[in-house]
Amino acid sequence: MKKAIVLLTCSFITSIAFTQIRYGVQVSVNQGTADIKSTNFKSFTKDIRTLKGAMAVAELPVTKHLLIHTSLGYLQKGASLYLQANTTPGGMNTYFSSLETKLDYLEMPLNLAYTLNVRSFSIMVGAGPSFGYGLSGKVKAMYVVNAPGTPAMETTGTADAFKSEENDRAGFRRFETSAGALLAIRHNSGFYLSTNYLHGLTNVSRDEENYRSRNLMVNVGFMFKR
Repeated sequence: MKKAIVLLTCSFITSIAFTQIRYGVQVSVNQGTADIKSTNFKSFTKDIRTLKGAMAVAELPVTKHLLIHTSLGYLQKGASLYLQANTTPGGMNTYFSSLETKLDYLEMPLNLAYTLNVRSFSIMVGAGPSFGYGLSGKVKAMYVVNAPGTPAMETTGTADAFKSEENDRAGFRRFETSAGALLAIRHNSGFYLSTNYLHGLTNVSRDEENYRSRNLMVNVGFMFKR
């Protein structure tokens, strides 16, 4: 009898929770870069890469002003860095190196958010972890040496990001954990504009280099009515 009461109670609570969940969809533009420390790149310039994403969204109210805001979907992450230096004191020979990454992730941000209603809009501020799983990706490197009176010598290579380092592959770790922040404004019709910041905590590189992603997402989405 006690087991039956417990099961009925759990079923009732679960059914209430599911009836309160609100679903939506969003598309994203991601401004991606990375915190990189490398023995081969002592002083370099980083550029932001413009990438993309698309996710399904869900919200579960906790109190009148608190809710759990989560999403699950596809997100591109990446970075670009460049280095130019002289190889001789007189600067006769110079070399130029570049490294570009484009990484495809299944990403799930999970935020506890505070909401405030202002007329026909609601403002949301939240924070929480984000969990990513690397699906595929490429790492592209280029090395160019210029010497007076001779043609430039250029070497390029592309490696699979998440496959083992054997056969010239990058061997990045697939699982990544980030600390996230969320800011959103939504109209009562369901349309919203939001931004997410993901600060990578996991060093996805397996060798002596450190690679931690940094991502600023701008999202446009729509939440369906319950």
